[in-house]
Amino acid sequence: MNKLVIFILLLIGSTIADNMHFQIMDSFADKSIKEQFKVWHFISNKAEKYEINTEEGIRRYINFKANFKYVKKVNAKNLSYKLGLGEFADMTFPEFKKIYLVMDWKKYQRSMRFLGLTKSFDEMADEIDRKDGDYTSTGVQGTTPDWATKYDGVRNQGGCGSCWSFATAGTVEGWFSIRDKKYRMFSTQQLVSCDTRQWGCNGGHPYYSGKYEKETGLVLESEYPYTSGNGMRGACNASKMSGKKYKISNSRYCEAETDWESMKCTANEMHEKMHLGPVYVGVEANQDLMMYRDGVWDGACNYGPNHAVVAVQMTDGDFKIRNSWGANWGKGGYFRVKRSRSNNMTCFVESSAWYPTL
Repeated sequence: MNKLVIFILLLIGSTIADNMHFQIMDSFADKSIKEQFKVWHFISNKAEKYEINTEEGIRRYINFKANFKYVKKVNAKNLSYKLGLGEFADMTFPEFKKIYLVMDWKKYQRSMRFLGLTKSFDEMADEIDRKDGDYTSTGVQGTTPDWATKYDGVRNQGGCGSCWSFATAGTVEGWFSIRDKKYRMFSTQQLVSCDTRQWGCNGGHPYYSGKYEKETGLVLESEYPYTSGNGMRGACNASKMSGKKYKISNSRYCEAETDWESMKCTANEMHEKMHLGPVYVGVEANQDLMMYRDGVWDGACNYGPNHAVVAVQMTDGDFKIRNSWGANWGKGGYFRVKRSRSNNMTCFVESSAWYPTL
């Protein structure tokens, strides 16, 4: 490990252009997969979860080797994005999906009801576009500010399907930061444990989060720290909610395709709001996104959104997304997804939106 220690020391003393985790792995790319797994296990602090010299260690190595081959195969295609051996390299995608993603989005989403109609998608979409304009039209709104500059790093939901709480709290954090010129980190644990309309580690919906933040408000993360990374929701602790609560005056949830007129997004509504602040959106996370490292992701999306994130910037070609899988995933915890009308509304990023009013 001497080479690893020296490399880390050199990185600490220099300006890091890319994620440190991936740079370290790159420096061992000429070593065997076995040796790369040892390095990955060390820099990912996996010893806290399992030792290498155990049956679990061998099982994780088998997963790592499969992901290693998958990353190499995808990267050989020279796509617009690049995969890497990140935070989840020792997991199968079904295992990752079960822990980190919402399993039954229909439980939380009312969208995509047009799929059950007799008319084809193209017929329905053309009718909608004639009435309301093309919701996903590109180039008409221009590039928005990069609201990532209003945050202090990214957060990690851990082994809990609480992405919805990080997306809702994160969106509100961004709007408060823009208004007050000061970043405050709000409690996601309060949402997970105390918002009784939601399902804790099994998912949630921004419509209900908006009601909770309007009616109750959120305390700071420092007063009610996140503890559900172990996969347990935990009981609501009222004693940790005695500090100042930051409330929103209202919020709006809308869907591009819905038969609920009160929830239908107007033409370019999401894009217009992104000029004012970040927006909570859903995305379909697949194996490529699980192993994402850098670039503009353009993975195939066919099933529906299963993960909640915060869109922090829009350009004519892509969205910049703030994730909740920690800074050692992706581009410092962020990723970019290509805007594509033919790819199910940008992997469903443009299918729905939630944003607050302060």
